[in-house]
Amino acid sequence: MRAPKAYETCYGRNTSMAADKKEYQSVLGALVDYGTLASIINKLNRVLIATEDTDLKKLIEPVVARVDKVLRDLPNDKKSVRASLRQQLKVEPFKSVVEYCQKCIGSTKPQWQIIAEHHGWGPKIK
Repeated sequence: MRAPKAYETCYGRNTSMAADKKEYQSVLGALVDYGTLASIINKLNRVLIATEDTDLKKLIEPVVARVDKVLRDLPNDKKSVRASLRQQLKVEPFKSVVEYCQKCIGSTKPQWQIIAEHHGWGPKIK
């Protein structure tokens, strides 16, 4: 799976070599693509359900909470307006999740190894 074009445009890099890191790509895509706030929350929730990366979950949860609060505070006639969170990417908690996803996508390690190392796994040294 290729990263969304919006991700490539926003960050100026080709992530096709990181095809196994689709969860990180999906998070970045959700944050930079245009959609309703509800659709952005849904995309992030799908990653929360699917991922085994506990660090990613911890970083996504405050983002979902922040976007959900904004959505709840909007008047009903504005809830279906399409938006992007691009302007928020330099602000916490968005900044942390973007930096983490970029680091994981840029890593030469496959996703399973990143997750395994978070759980204390390491190669055996003889």
